[in-house]
Amino acid sequence: MSSDILTALESKLQSAQQGQCSAPELFEEMLASQIIVLLDKPIAEDGRWDPTARPLTLNSPNGFAVMALFTMHEKAAPWVQQAPAHVHALFVDFAWIVRGLAPQVGLVINPGDALGLELQPETAQKLAVAARNLPTA
Repeated sequence: MSSDILTALESKLQSAQQGQCSAPELFEEMLASQIIVLLDKPIAEDGRWDPTARPLTLNSPNGFAVMALFTMHEKAAPWVQQAPAHVHALFVDFAWIVRGLAPQVGLVINPGDALGLELQPETAQKLAVAARNLPTA
């Protein structure tokens, strides 16, 4: 186990990997968390979302596209090197970003990291539906 301080989501991911946390508990933590998404365009100074901005999307070895999400800037940094078009990091509510997830796209949290998780599109859509049903501020 790493001596690094874990985020709440990383702690829950670790518990799930060790069989000490159920999928619903993990999903609840995911929906309550803030994450980092790498974009190919900066967010406007006034904070408005550019609908042409594209998040970093990878090809899963399982044959589907996954939107890459990160629990910390340190976990996103190596991907800026590998995907230089996606250098703009946005720290955002997990629920907000998955609300707009395309049906055929899965999710990967911390790709390539020991504290990572890949979700198939069907599972990611269940999270998207749950996120859409959450109260918004």
